[in-house]
Amino acid sequence: MNTIAVARTDAGVASIRRTIGTTVAASVAVTARATVRTVGAPAARLNVPPSVRRFVSAVRSRLAPTAEGLADVPGTKIKTRWLLAGWAALSAVSAVGTAITPALLVPFPVLLMALTPRLPLLVLAAQHCSPMTFFAIAVPRMLIGDPIHLLLGRRYGSRFVPAKARRLMAKLGVVGIVLRPTGNVLSAAGAVGMTTRRVMTADLIGTLALLITIYTGTRTIFG
Repeated sequence: MNTIAVARTDAGVASIRRTIGTTVAASVAVTARATVRTVGAPAARLNVPPSVRRFVSAVRSRLAPTAEGLADVPGTKIKTRWLLAGWAALSAVSAVGTAITPALLVPFPVLLMALTPRLPLLVLAAQHCSPMTFFAIAVPRMLIGDPIHLLLGRRYGSRFVPAKARRLMAKLGVVGIVLRPTGNVLSAAGAVGMTTRRVMTADLIGTLALLITIYTGTRTIFG
């Protein structure tokens, strides 16, 4: 009698185990199929307005132009890679000057001006050196990178200089350079085909006028 009861109990347990196993297997299969459908389904495409796409493309092309965009122009003696190397070297010098500004601000303001001629450092250096020293260092330092901007603008300005900047430069001419002798302005001047002599002359006049204003203004205010 006891043997029969034990046999029935074992049979019941085995049946329960088979039922649980079948249920779990079915659940796993359903979950797997659902996962496959979810993963395999195509992702929803982000609806980006065309204006945003154009803006992103323009920014990307300016920050990381392709090799085709900066290919050497036939007949040029100075290779583009040399211009970019000079530009990178000047940027590195300015970056070093900016990084060590706290250490050199008080003891060596003139050295900082030579490394990175930013307006606050020009004002500080003007307080601690003679006019001859100030202009002998500031003028060449501010002009040394300008031919690079001019040549890059002349070669690739139609691609990288905004059309609005080119139109404004064509309208203002050398006056625009004298009023604001910066790298972007010189690139625009090159893009509209202004001659090197005119651009460099206007650049020198504008730079001298700016430095004279800074030096005389600083001396007048701070003595």
